[in-house]
Formats: sequence, structure tokens, C-alpha cells
Amino acid sequence: MRLSQGSLELVTLVVDDYDRAIKFFVEALGFELTKDEPSLTNDGRAKRWVVVTPRGAKTGLLLARADGDAQTRVVGSQVGGRVGFFLRVDDFDATYERLRAAGVAFAMAPREEPYGTVVVFQDIAGNKWDLLGPPRANRAAEGQAITIFGRSSSHFTRIARIFASELEVPYELEVVRDLTSLDAGAYGGNPALRVPSLRTEQGTWFGALTVTRELARRTSLEKQIVWPEDLVSPAAANAQELVLNAMSTGVGLIMSKLGRADANALETATEHKLKASLDGTLQWLESHADEVLASLPARDVSFLEVSLFCLVEHLAFRQVTDTTAFTTLRTFCQRLGERTSALSTPYRFDI
Repeated sequence: MRLSQGSLELVTLVVDDYDRAIKFFVEALGFELTKDEPSLTNDGRAKRWVVVTPRGAKTGLLLARADGDAQTRVVGSQVGGRVGFFLRVDDFDATYERLRAAGVAFAMAPREEPYGTVVVFQDIAGNKWDLLGPPRANRAAEGQAITIFGRSSSHFTRIARIFASELEVPYELEVVRDLTSLDAGAYGGNPALRVPSLRTEQGTWFGALTVTRELARRTSLEKQIVWPEDLVSPAAANAQELVLNAMSTGVGLIMSKLGRADANALETATEHKLKASLDGTLQWLESHADEVLASLPARDVSFLEVSLFCLVEHLAFRQVTDTTAFTTLRTFCQRLGERTSALSTPYRFDI
């Protein structure tokens, strides 16, 4: 006997209100309202037959208003707290940004998996969904293949990666595994033995500022970027200088600690000065941050803000110094840290 072919037409999602659910799926997620018709329950009471469907999909969601205590109890927990729904899109970054702008709640930052880019979000009822997109490597292959040499734990590298995300320039990350290596090739050819470097079809670019300028030349987006040379007030220009110096100082402290044979040995005079320099810089930035940020011209992104964010977050990540007392800087980092570019480039140690 030949079995007939079939297809999955609808999946029921229990909600507490028709109109609020429709608003969420249509306005936030971009689904189409396929049906909204009067209907009746089995015992003759009025209800609505509401179906929403992802654009271009054949399977829709039947939005069913909870009827009775048993159904009310499962609103938001139809699969016991697990991820129960999976929405795959072609343009992950644009979709993710649109959902964030619509106030959709995310359970985590986007991450890369073998099957693609993924982030978990909650629908209007509280059910968990996976938003899925193509792997970043595949997206990079669709454009010009460029490679950033760096580390996920590096603040200089993170500046470049945040700009790449802001400017939607695809790239591949070539991890520099050993920062004690004396082989310039491990750093993308940088003779200074530092990260990041950017390898393109034209050649290789050394350093965070040089790399971000090249990324800006490659974007097709009309972004207003504030560069260091655009900082015309003494406070803003000094802030940029101090941030970059502090980033190098932090690296020096980390490397000196790694180079110690005795972890309990007293710090050297050089280390003592580096710590004093870093503390003085943070105090100055804390007291001038509001003034500096207010002086910046209209912008989509600035090199100063990205580098300041990467510095302060890195100090906490590597436990170089305690930053909790610098409340103005922490508040600034919290705000910038909500951007997609920051959420998609968290500090971590490459395995």
C-alpha cells in the first residue's frame, strides 16, 4: 500500500490574548496574518481562528486563546521551558537588530554553532525560540574574503570586530594562539608582533585603528563615524590618547604577570608604575567621561567610545584591576554593551 504524502500545516500556540499575540508576531517578528475569522468552540462559544505565518513559509501558527485553567497554565511553557520553536532567516543580523528594537527579550547573546548563528528569544507568551541564520563563515564567503588575525580575549581585536559588526563587513577570525610567539607570520605578518591585523586581497593592515579605517572603506552602509582626528576639544582628544595608552598598559601588566616564575613575587618598580598609570587614567576618565561624550559630534559610532568600552570591559574580564568604583564608566559600558556589535563579540578565551 502506497502511503499518501502530507505536510505540516499548523502548530498551535496557546496565548492569553488574541490581539496582543497578533501584534507581537506581525509587528515584531514580521509574520503575516494569514487568517483572523470568527469561530466557535465545541460547545458553541465564540472564539477566533487566528493564523500567523512566517513570510514565504507553508507552516503557520494557530494562535489559540487559553480556555480554562488547564490551558492557562501552559501559556508560555508548552514544552516545559525548552526551546520549542525554531525560526530560520537569511539575514540574521538585520533580523536580530529589528527584534531588539521591537523590545523582544533575548536569553543570551548570539553565538556561532556548526549549524549556523543562533540566539534564544522569548515570544509574547514566554515560549523560547531559536533565531537561526547562516554560519558567519558562509556569509563571509559570499563577499570578499578578509581575515582578522587576533584573539577573542583581546581588547584591540574587539575594537576591529565591533566595527566589522557595526559596518556589516563579513570576515573570518584567525586566532593567534600564542602571544609569546616571535613569528610575525602568526600575527598576520605584523613585525611588531601585535594584534589585530587585517588581511585583504590588497594586502595586510596592522593595528586596530588602521584595520577599522579599512573596514569603513569596505562597507556599503552610510554610517557617520567619528575618528580620533575629529575630536577637537582637549578633553575628548586627551581621552582618546589615555584610552589607547591604558589598553597597552593593561597588556603590559598581563604579560608581566604571565612572565613571572614566582606568582607570589613582589611587583617590580616598572609594574608599580604601570598600575599607578592605569589607576590615574581610570580616575581621569571617570571624572571627564560625561563631558567628553557630550562633546562628540552626531554619529552612528565613534572610535573613542568603542575603544573606551573595550578597555573597561577588558580590565574586568582579565581581572587587571577592579572597575566597580568607576560608576560613570560602568554605566557607559552597560549602555554600549546592549548594541548587537558588542553582544556578538563577547570576551572569551579561544580554545
